[in-house]
Amino acid sequence: MNYYEILKVSKSASQQEIRDSYIKLIKQYHPDIYKGSKAFAEKTTKEINDAYDVLSVEEKRKEYDISLEASEPQYTPPDYSYTTYKPYYSKHTEQKQQEEKTKETLEDIMKKNIHKIVDEKVNTMSKQAKTTIIIGIILIALLFTILSINDYINLLNITNARKEHRQEIQRQLLDEEFKKSLKENQQNISYVEDMNSII
Repeated sequence: MNYYEILKVSKSASQQEIRDSYIKLIKQYHPDIYKGSKAFAEKTTKEINDAYDVLSVEEKRKEYDISLEASEPQYTPPDYSYTTYKPYYSKHTEQKQQEEKTKETLEDIMKKNIHKIVDEKVNTMSKQAKTTIIIGIILIALLFTILSINDYINLLNITNARKEHRQEIQRQLLDEEFKKSLKENQQNISYVEDMNSII
């Protein structure tokens, strides 16, 4: 910590500002007034007095400022211009473009190779092999067609059988109803005849 920080003033502070700050700090940290650690108060008071002894005298202050500037590391901001980072930027960009080209090239090569293999296989087939494949496809299609027709016929037969069975049941029910009705009519007729005979 330097003397300006000890007295809590800036480097451009006037003598009056330095004196006012010194008086304020001495009143705050004097061992007879400070309520905290006495050792801390004594140490702080000594630092405040040393700082004021140097900064309150113009010649001592100038010498201190020169020594302070010499001891502080000089910071020079780096040059962030495009020319400084151009080699890195160019290298990075070229590498990225190269990777993209390589990726596209691999995809293109794979596509071309697949098409090439298929074309070669088709071209190397003999006419007889092509004819055999076509006939096989036609036979498979016919087989599926026949199976579909057979399933449709079976479905029609089942539907017709169910329909006939339903009609047979309805016929039996009608016959039973008719017989029952006929029996009831005969009973009514015999009852009427009995009544007539009695009368």
